[in-house]
Amino acid sequence: MLKIAFIHPDLGIGGAEHLVVDAALGLQNLGHQVDIYTSHHDLNHCFEETKDGVPIESTQHRSSIPARNQWEIHLRQLHLLKSLLSPGAPKYDVFFVEQLSTCITLLRVIGRTRVVFYCHFPYKLLANGEFIKDPISRAQRNMLKGGLLKRIYRYPMDWLEEITTGQADVILANSNSTGRVFKDNFQSIRRTAEVVYPVSTL
Repeated sequence: MLKIAFIHPDLGIGGAEHLVVDAALGLQNLGHQVDIYTSHHDLNHCFEETKDGVPIESTQHRSSIPARNQWEIHLRQLHLLKSLLSPGAPKYDVFFVEQLSTCITLLRVIGRTRVVFYCHFPYKLLANGEFIKDPISRAQRNMLKGGLLKRIYRYPMDWLEEITTGQADVILANSNSTGRVFKDNFQSIRRTAEVVYPVSTL
C-alpha cells in the first residue's frame, strides 16, 4: 500500500478537478491511502465524492492570501505546503501535483518524496490567449497577450513553470496533442511526457 497525496489549487467543478477525484478514488479503491490537499474547497460547488469519498485537507480558512492573479495563486500553493512539510505532517510515498508546478522543488528537496506532475496544458500558453478555444474578438486576444509590461511580468512566471515542471520524477500529459505542445514549449525538459488519458465515470 502506498500513501499518496494529491495537490490541486482549487477543488471545484471542472475537467481537471474531475480527473483528480477519479484518480484519487481509483487509487483508494486499489487499497492505497489517499488524501487531497487544496487551497480552496467550496462544499456548495464541488463533486459529491469530495464531501465524503476522499479525505480533503483545505487551507482556505487559514490563508489570508487572495487569488486575484497568478502571483497570488502561486503564493497560496506555497502556503498549502505548510500542511505538507511541517514537522508533524503525514509522510507520503508519492505526491501527485496537478496544474501548478511551483511546489515541486520544495516537495522533492524538503519532503524528499517522489513527485508525479500531470500537465493539462502549459499555463504560459493559456495566459496569453493563444490556445483559448472559445470565440473571442481580436481586441480581447490582443489584451490577453498584452504589451511589454505583461511580457516582463510573465517572463519569471513562465521560467518558473518550466524549471519546476522539469524537476518532477514523472511527467504526465492528458493527450498526445498536449504532449507535443509540451515538448515544443518546454525545450529545456529533455524527457517526453507520458500520456495518460482522463477517463469517464460511467
